[in-house]
Amino acid sequence: HEWSVLLSNKINTLGWQEWELLPYGERHFVVGITSIFYTLITPEAWVMIPINAFIHVLTVFILLRIALFFTDKYYIALLAVTPYMFFPSASFWYSQLLKDGYYNLGVIMFCYGWMYIAHTKGPSSKSLSILVGPVCILLGYLLMSLIRTYSLSVMVILSLLIFLIMIIMLLFS
Repeated sequence: HEWSVLLSNKINTLGWQEWELLPYGERHFVVGITSIFYTLITPEAWVMIPINAFIHVLTVFILLRIALFFTDKYYIALLAVTPYMFFPSASFWYSQLLKDGYYNLGVIMFCYGWMYIAHTKGPSSKSLSILVGPVCILLGYLLMSLIRTYSLSVMVILSLLIFLIMIIMLLFS
């Protein structure tokens, strides 16, 4: 909170050119994002509750889309994501200035991207739909690496393994 207030005050005093996405070192993505809202609204921690809640809801929505890969019944998919949605510790992710919600969103986007690619039957008439999987994977990579830089190398290795398995499955099907 203090670092976000400091950066917000710097922006208010010297202008927006002082803003950085990763101020104070490589792992302070939340400080950079929070300082934007502190500058635009007010430097109070409650300002981030709606933004963090939106991140949580977006993660739940993507989890719902993942669950729908496994069932065609919407109520079963909704039931499957309910624990994540209402788990008591989840309220920490959107009520405090934590990076876990952003990291979770990155992991879920990464998983959704690969599942989307795996469930695609080939090029469709909707030309932009072929970009959904790769864009989700890349945005997931970006979010994860902004929060925990070491996860980028782990996810690249995991992606290569998934890609290799998908190619082997295509060759033998």
